[in-house]
Amino acid sequence: MLVANKTKDVIINVVEKRKVDRVSQLREFLQYNNGQGVQHLALRTDNTVQAVSNLRDRGVEFLDIPGSYYKRLRQRNSYLRQLFTKPIFDRPTTYLEIIQRRGHSGFGAGNVKALYEAVERLQRQRGNLE
Repeated sequence: MLVANKTKDVIINVVEKRKVDRVSQLREFLQYNNGQGVQHLALRTDNTVQAVSNLRDRGVEFLDIPGSYYKRLRQRNSYLRQLFTKPIFDRPTTYLEIIQRRGHSGFGAGNVKALYEAVERLQRQRGNLE
């Protein structure tokens, strides 16, 4: 479910755990967070390359995203470019998202899939994904 203000400057995506749920990002989040909370904050920018470069210079680490994600972006006139940091605290509960929109107001199914897979790779590294 999405909740937004009129100008869509603030968008909140509310996700609930499924009744039957394998070890997933959501289950892991709830477990490490000891219940519900904010999983990530999105920070909009007009220049993701510069924003990410500045954050990396300050020691922020980002998830590894498959190259196919960027190839698909270059093939479009409108796009939604997103990058997620690795967890910013000692538990894998909170991420920052750096987001740039060019003629795109949705969430982007391809983006969600690529980013979801990147988080799952971290889960596997922690031994928390079947």
